[in-house]
Amino acid sequence: MTILIVLAGAAFSFIGTLVGLGGGVFMVPLLVLAVGYPLPMAVGSVALALFPSALISTISNSRTKSIDYKTGIKLEIPTIIGAIIGAQLTALLPVRPLELLFSLFIFYMAWHMRHKSSATQVVQKFNNPMGLTFLGTLSGTLAGLFGVGGGILKTPILLKVFNLPAKRAAATSLAMIMVTSIVSAAKHWQLGHIDGRALPVVIGFASGSIFGNIFGKKLTDDKVQVFLSMALFLAALAVLIHVIFYDYFL
Repeated sequence: MTILIVLAGAAFSFIGTLVGLGGGVFMVPLLVLAVGYPLPMAVGSVALALFPSALISTISNSRTKSIDYKTGIKLEIPTIIGAIIGAQLTALLPVRPLELLFSLFIFYMAWHMRHKSSATQVVQKFNNPMGLTFLGTLSGTLAGLFGVGGGILKTPILLKVFNLPAKRAAATSLAMIMVTSIVSAAKHWQLGHIDGRALPVVIGFASGSIFGNIFGKKLTDDKVQVFLSMALFLAALAVLIHVIFYDYFL
């Protein structure tokens, strides 16, 4: 089973690295439904695993100057606050109803990513201190609550709100995930949600990130955006499956 966790983590991290999602949204349902991790442990394990994975990507992307640090910092400060809030809420809120709403929202984003509509109106609404605070806090809260690294919102936000090219948006998102994940993991560690079961997840995610960065350099912005739409659809499906079959498997 440990080998399967490593392989699954590598595969999900590979996909997440290509599109800036991290891969946690795929891994948490698998750990809960197929492996039997308690939800807080699954979320904590993935939060920890996302750090070395995102760190590897950030080092690689910094060499090619693919990261928009200015935009990333603007969005990441409220994201950190949200990550702490989300981790705390894991043990307090009924997560499954929220997951259902979350999956429906991801389905909408997947559809929206297929259309290259102008971001002008969205930028006017959110590219201001209040808008950035809201988006960052929401992204971080989801990261801490569901163990998704926040990339599932960050990459679409960077694409649609800040109008970054897809590859630059993915690289910036992964740099932000590096920070969000370590904050989220520290909070989950404090809450007792991380133990030795996190190790194979960490190994898998780090391995997948290496190969994802190598392959990702060959992709165009258009291909990354297509893959992002597909990844969001699969992510929404993964969350929905977790919601529907949670009681059956446990």
